[in-house]
Amino acid sequence: MGPVVTPFHRIPDAVWMHDRVLDLAERCVRTDDEAERRRLLTFVVGGGGPAGVEAAGELLQLLHSVLPRYYDCLEGARVVLVHGDERILRGWDADLARRGQETLREAGLELHLETRLGEVTDQGVRISPEGGGEEQEIEAMTVIDATGNIPNSGCLEDSGLPLDDEGRIRVDEHLRVEGEARIFAVGDVNDLCHPRSGEPYPDVAPIALSQGVRAAANALSERGGWSMEPYGGDHAGKIVSLGGQRALVELLGFSFGGRGAWLINRAAYLLKLVGTRNKAQAATTLLLNRIFVRNLLAGEEVG
Repeated sequence: MGPVVTPFHRIPDAVWMHDRVLDLAERCVRTDDEAERRRLLTFVVGGGGPAGVEAAGELLQLLHSVLPRYYDCLEGARVVLVHGDERILRGWDADLARRGQETLREAGLELHLETRLGEVTDQGVRISPEGGGEEQEIEAMTVIDATGNIPNSGCLEDSGLPLDDEGRIRVDEHLRVEGEARIFAVGDVNDLCHPRSGEPYPDVAPIALSQGVRAAANALSERGGWSMEPYGGDHAGKIVSLGGQRALVELLGFSFGGRGAWLINRAAYLLKLVGTRNKAQAATTLLLNRIFVRNLLAGEEVG
């Protein structure tokens, strides 16, 4: 039986991954075949963005810290992260991203940078270096696709609109497509950079939504003959969990990691929840997970 390939973009995907790890651990108990056991306990994560990093970090925590309390057959469990860039977390502070890489490697992560996922085989998945090189196969039962979403290059090329070297639509500060009076582009399809940092805006929903509002207002202004306003949205910060009470944070121009970053990550998680009851339940679960062994049967655990 070939490996299972699953996306990792939504809450149900995270719940499925949690249950998948438990199922494979149970299967390891019932086999004496060491090769099969290694394959069952190998997880390949494709994509080194926030989703892939969080998936890898949580898998490491489960396989190396939590599950060994319940199963004695997990020695040799592997988490392999495959990423096409020279470092994980593109768009983050470079030093902070490299610090995160080393933290994950120390926790046991196998990291293949400048490498692409290839064909899924009966035994696992093939990976190959960027720019050519010898292809290798990783035997695994689970492949997690956390590569994220990218603009449809074919659709953008067929549009006839001006594109930059990365295939994004060129726009001015008003989000209007270069050379077009009444066409606006918002979100991760445009090449707009922050006016102060000169860096591209992060590909996140809040930025896309605020750009949509500004583009709509500018479209109405253009139609009415009024002056348009440039887009100047700010993104307060970024947070990514590395698992095991570790995280990375970029907040208001500051970058840091470690336990303090993890506490901010948990606080942000609680603030995003709707309703006092939900906040109280999540806070109680977090506290209990720090005091007692995590309840592996609880799909809503947040430790």
